[in-house]
Amino acid sequence: MEITDAWLMEMGGWQEMKRARALWQAGAVAAAAFDGTRLTGTVRDQGKAFACGLLLRSRSDMDNLCTCFQAKRSGSLCAHSLAAGTAWVHRHEKPPAAVSAPAALARPAVQPAQTAGALTFLLPATFMDALRRQKLSFAVETHRTDPSDPSDLPVLTWLGSLQQKTVPPHLALSAAPQVSGLLAALAGHPRVLWQKTPVTIAAEPARLPLVISSSDNGEVQLSLRLPDANAALPASAKDTGWLWHAASATLEPVRVPEPYFELLRTRSLEKPRRWLAEHLAALQDCFIPDLPDDLSFQLLPAAPRFELTLEGSLDKLTARLRCHYEGGPLPFPPLAAQVSGFPLESASEPHIFRTRNLPSETAAVRRLEACGFDATAGPGEWVLTRENLVLQFFAGELDRLKADWLVTLGTRFTAATANVERVAPQWKPVGSGSDWLAFDLAFSSARGTVLDRAEIARMLGGGGHKKLANGRIAVVNMADAMDLSEVLRDVQPDQNTGSFRVKRAQLGYLEGTFGTPLGLETKAPSWPMETSVPESIVSILRDYQKTGAQWLLDQSARGLGGILADEMGL
Repeated sequence: MEITDAWLMEMGGWQEMKRARALWQAGAVAAAAFDGTRLTGTVRDQGKAFACGLLLRSRSDMDNLCTCFQAKRSGSLCAHSLAAGTAWVHRHEKPPAAVSAPAALARPAVQPAQTAGALTFLLPATFMDALRRQKLSFAVETHRTDPSDPSDLPVLTWLGSLQQKTVPPHLALSAAPQVSGLLAALAGHPRVLWQKTPVTIAAEPARLPLVISSSDNGEVQLSLRLPDANAALPASAKDTGWLWHAASATLEPVRVPEPYFELLRTRSLEKPRRWLAEHLAALQDCFIPDLPDDLSFQLLPAAPRFELTLEGSLDKLTARLRCHYEGGPLPFPPLAAQVSGFPLESASEPHIFRTRNLPSETAAVRRLEACGFDATAGPGEWVLTRENLVLQFFAGELDRLKADWLVTLGTRFTAATANVERVAPQWKPVGSGSDWLAFDLAFSSARGTVLDRAEIARMLGGGGHKKLANGRIAVVNMADAMDLSEVLRDVQPDQNTGSFRVKRAQLGYLEGTFGTPLGLETKAPSWPMETSVPESIVSILRDYQKTGAQWLLDQSARGLGGILADEMGL
């Protein structure tokens, strides 16, 4: 099986694919491999590395292998696995680079500062108080007898970005970006000391404990629990805070995205249950949630109903398509970028929330486009031009859309099609035997117009429609007519008698093609079970088993074979 961008979009939906492409373009995909059935990869997101991928059984049956909370909780496709798939599709390309400045204005590459030996960084005794003020000072010792250490390179590069050519013996930082920049460069450095104690500066952000419980008013209470550590919390979502664990001498960065930053200020929030269902996967990435069983929600895709309004003429037909989700927002155009109100809480199933079904919306749009409709400037509107295409749509797909969607025809389009007759194939039996049946085939309309096969052949060569003597337009759907021709070629009927004579075993195939039963007279089975099967066996058969046994007898009486499968229900 081949992985393509189009298939990833169809399976994951445009929202997840948008985030997946952003991860790939940012260089967050560290590895991607595919052996035909298993896609594997590693993607970094929000400071964490996720092992991800897909186990493919078919184009629509797969397992998400990602270790992120969203995948483990609901099994839905996440941006991480989609990003790994995108990287595999474009494995022979470089990720798209950001638009760069003209060469004359381009910034020169950063030259790391120079050092005469390995570096040791000494934190002051009250460094946490300094971090709360977004200030920090370091003493830097250079061991001239030791060779240069590769672990110093991030710090040297950071100093070079500040136009420092050498390493000063003392660093005094008075701005938040400088403080966070240096500490990030020191992540994992082996020689950071505080009062002679080795200090570990973590690269990954700390995940703070978050207690989630139900409130008396039916909402959800979120309470942030800071660990037993010295904290210098960030002033905004753009800043980095710090946690100092004295017992392990570890300094951890604290970063909280904007949607949840209010928790750092208030330490407690009340939110609707729907909000929790929508944000729980993202909260898992930022915090360590303590979640009771009664708030363990399941996210499932909702089933939208599509409402199509058609208005126009035979030369130009405008389609207005809207999605309607039961219990959701007002009907909106499919694939609209921003629609509030999701996920939808189920009144009958309190632990299930329904998400927006983007694959279903995408399929609806493609269904219109397959009929020849083109998108217009208006949201949720498509236009079909040229009389031939409009007539073909009217004769074919329109009825199928009416069966699946709520379709409303405007007054102008109703008037324009008042004199149009849809001509469809009709069949009727003319004879049958033990192993054969014969039928006649004609094309007729609901108003009684009948056309023979020669006339239909001429219509197919002339665009699928013709003007009748009564002034009306007869139209046959060319795609349906060609499908019928292929079916007749498959069954290879005998036409020596002027009708179509085929094997009786092909009846089901033909009935599926015409969409109606042939209407053959049913005769009583020549091998009734009561006289063909011993009473000792009949008496112990259940009703459904008797039905199956009689079917086998009927098949045998007609000279046909058959296989009966009984699902045990285990």
